[in-house]
Amino acid sequence: MAYTKRTCHHCGYRDIQPNMYKRTIKHEIGSSNAKLSKRALLTSTIFGSDRGARQVKNWASGNTSRSYVRNRQVWVCYDCDSEFYESSSSGLFYYVKGIFYTTLVFLIMGFILS
Repeated sequence: MAYTKRTCHHCGYRDIQPNMYKRTIKHEIGSSNAKLSKRALLTSTIFGSDRGARQVKNWASGNTSRSYVRNRQVWVCYDCDSEFYESSSSGLFYYVKGIFYTTLVFLIMGFILS
């Protein structure tokens, strides 16, 4: 019986499909930023339009970027698969660390203010 050969996404190692693992990764395919239009600027300043004012406010805050992410199916070998799980578990560590420090700051602020 013949198996299809797959190539590892990380290291380029080629092996038969039963020896490889299929994983889902996320990759950024693009991004966009909100622009300031002449219409919004004019209607908010001259006519006092709420819609135009909101667009100007969003543009001025700088919080207008958006990134587009897609899931992609890739094949990885045994060695790279163990690295894949080690790197994905480190995200949980930083999440728990962030919660710990946030809680610590609130506790310290509570003692200072009381």
